[in-house]
Amino acid sequence: MLTNILQSCVSLEFLSLKKCGSLEMVKFIGDNLKLQKLVMIDCRGVYDMEISAPKLESFLYYGVVSFSHVFDNVSKLNDAYFCSVGLEDYDTDQEELFRVLSDFAHVKVLTLCCSGLMSLVVEQEVNEDDFPLELRNLQELQLIMDSLSEEHLFCIFSFFHLCPSPFLEKLLISFPYTIDKPIDMTYAITVENDTPDISFDNLKWIQITNFEGSMLELKLVKFLLENSPVLESLILVIKERDNMSKDSLFLRIVQGQLSVLQKASKNARIVLCGPLDHEFMINPLHRMLYHEKKYRAGTTVHLEYPSTGGEEILLDQQFM
Repeated sequence: MLTNILQSCVSLEFLSLKKCGSLEMVKFIGDNLKLQKLVMIDCRGVYDMEISAPKLESFLYYGVVSFSHVFDNVSKLNDAYFCSVGLEDYDTDQEELFRVLSDFAHVKVLTLCCSGLMSLVVEQEVNEDDFPLELRNLQELQLIMDSLSEEHLFCIFSFFHLCPSPFLEKLLISFPYTIDKPIDMTYAITVENDTPDISFDNLKWIQITNFEGSMLELKLVKFLLENSPVLESLILVIKERDNMSKDSLFLRIVQGQLSVLQKASKNARIVLCGPLDHEFMINPLHRMLYHEKKYRAGTTVHLEYPSTGGEEILLDQQFM
């Protein structure tokens, strides 16, 4: 079994598992483990995960959280990534995702997708006493959305209410360039029209990618501007359009809509830029978005040791 082989690799620092369909259990346990980064991409067969890795700093998981787990001795964990966009045909276990986030509540950087946000809302309706789940160390939050509806917007608002993050400095929200099959949230949650009473006392930078100027997007922008007293920059990365120019009617309309919004921070600047204007953009820690096709092809195990560098191995029967 792959887990048994890797368990003996105590000097392993980086491990990436991609589309390992026959992998059922992932266990890394030991005070001597040097594992610092674990990446799992679409390993749908995993039903049990146990990790006790004192040097683990980064955990990136692209897939549906449907496994039982034990995470122990992970106090050095700095960042976590959970996304299942494109895999919603597999049901997310709301309670399991909440338990994982509870174990990782000390991280400084977190990436979640819309399915994860919905899971927290549903979990709160079932087990209200488990909330709020405070993320006191969180400094950077990235939200990956597969669409934007009243339900999606409500889940974004609800996250800040259910998971207070008093020291959040960077917020990045990414809407899709094209919408294939967004997850249907209407059956799962009850939308409330009122926005939560929240103040982002340390939020300095906001970036919204694939912005189109819709009413729902403007509602989100209004909420963030009105509740961010120390905001320095709001960067709106506009979805690419044909014949886009500084004098285009679309940009003039968006600029007019933004100009009437109230700002809690007098020094906040609003930047409209295109997808290639990288000099204006914020670079998140989690730059790879694993639901994009270029990161999903192939079936590999990637290993990295401090002395020998990286090695990529195609999976075959000896690892099954």
